[in-house]
Amino acid sequence: MRNAIIILLIACCTLSTSYATTLIKESKNLKATTYSDERPKFRIGFDAPQIDHRQLLLTIDPNTTDGVDYGYDAEMYQMIEDDMYWLLDSNKYVIQATNEVIIDKEIPLGIIMSASGNIEIKVDELENPMSDLVVYLKDLELNKFYNIQDSVFRTILPQGEHHSKFVITFKSVDYINETPTVEEPIEDDTIVEDETESEDGTNDIIGEPIIVPVDSVSVPEVVADNCSNIKKRKLQVFYNKRSASIVIKNKCEVDVKKVTLFNRRGRRIKVWKREFNRKRISLPIVVKKGMYFIHVKTNETVLRKRLLIK
Repeated sequence: MRNAIIILLIACCTLSTSYATTLIKESKNLKATTYSDERPKFRIGFDAPQIDHRQLLLTIDPNTTDGVDYGYDAEMYQMIEDDMYWLLDSNKYVIQATNEVIIDKEIPLGIIMSASGNIEIKVDELENPMSDLVVYLKDLELNKFYNIQDSVFRTILPQGEHHSKFVITFKSVDYINETPTVEEPIEDDTIVEDETESEDGTNDIIGEPIIVPVDSVSVPEVVADNCSNIKKRKLQVFYNKRSASIVIKNKCEVDVKKVTLFNRRGRRIKVWKREFNRKRISLPIVVKKGMYFIHVKTNETVLRKRLLIK
């Protein structure tokens, strides 16, 4: 009888140890599995006299709708004297999810001001950005659009709630904003991988004086007779695999002030900030293979392109 009990105890301990080992292995496997969130996210920033900074999040998720989606949207529980929020079913939210963004889709914004004062609205950060769309702020009262993805929108708002003044909307990279004043035109072309490819289009974005670019700009002198037309002063940009460098063809020797490389999540990777006025500019770069975005700032334009590095 005693031997039978000992055998039974040994069997139980063996089974328990084997089960525990299996659980530990499964736990390690779960820890090793990382979740990659590929959803596009737009972080919109707001500044005013009575708030340090407010950031709203818009997430694109196919499992959501344009209405309230529990588990995806987050209401605002602490209102500052000056503040901005998403308007969703007449309530105030700091996080909103929607199933898709398309050209001219409007996401309502609300702003409250404790007193008349200056405000700023801009895109703080893009995650998994959509290369064919640009984020705009639309003034519903004036029916005007402002590119807040590349510039800071500034204006003065009176005291009170503003629930029918602004919306976030989206435009194609080929959209031309026909407002009367040119602040900082932006030329957009799809970047090609080698010198044999040609540019595929342009996009001159026109804004209001209250659109404030990151750096001040001035109008350069005409370099050559063939370059007197701004449309003829295009820059061609591509990645040269042999030299592992970004090449900018600048046949009209337009003054290039700054070149910035971003990854596909919208994070800045590298900045070249000096005077470039050569016909061929070569910028050595060592990065992982993949899709990148490049901004080339000149005296008269910001060229935005996609760059595929293989």
